Amino acid sequence: MDAAARAMCVWDGIWDQYRHRDTIAGWLLTLGGEAAVIMLSALEDYPDSAVHFRALLDQQALAPQIRAVITKAARTPRE
Repeated sequence: MDAAARAMCVWDGIWDQYRHRDTIAGWLLTLGGEAAVIMLSALEDYPDSAVHFRALLDQQALAPQIRAVITKAARTPRE
């Protein structure tokens, strides 16, 4: 899962595809436990992808680990 999560972040950060991002966002809301920790690590390494999911911060279903990394990415100025 770690390799897949990182590949997804690279792809999302490069291509910026909204339709696919909606699918990924729905999937992120289902993650918990170890899967959320793995996704946290991937999103930390790819903040350009993490920031794309800032709309999820309003969703109660978002795992706290993922919420924290998206919040951090959204607050960090982009170059």
